[in-house]
Amino acid sequence: MTLSARYDRKKLTVLLIVSLVFTGVSYALAMTSDPFVFGVAQVAFLFFVGLTFLNLIRLMDDREVLRIDEAGVFDRRLADETIPWRVVEDVKEIRMLGLRFFAVVSREPITSFIKTRFKRMMAWLNSKLGFHPVGITTHGLNISYADLHEAFAAYAPKPQEESEEPTN
Repeated sequence: MTLSARYDRKKLTVLLIVSLVFTGVSYALAMTSDPFVFGVAQVAFLFFVGLTFLNLIRLMDDREVLRIDEAGVFDRRLADETIPWRVVEDVKEIRMLGLRFFAVVSREPITSFIKTRFKRMMAWLNSKLGFHPVGITTHGLNISYADLHEAFAAYAPKPQEESEEPTN
């Protein structure tokens, strides 16, 4: 059972509409005479313009985003190559701020599976912030969390139980 996922066009369309609305709101706020509001609105405008372009790019992208199979885990949002199961130490289900995702703990640095400079920089920033495992979620994808859970249950290595030392 191979799990393959692409971007969900309905979810991305909603995100695109929201980012366009907030781009317009921040542009309108930048027309005020208050210098503080003007500065905040400029930063918000740049952020939402970037988010709009990101959503447009993802809407036009029909490539596979996530694949979990017998070879390993491939998530194009995080790495450029498949992370093979032989280097995966553990896969943990994590809940943070109401979101659920799977943390893939690798024996090798995640940067060994990344070719692009931007993804390397993001991995470095995450490691400095204490986020060492790779977080995989269904956000923006055309699969459910249950599908992701089932795929990891089928392929992820099971944690090794420590054997007890014989006592003499």
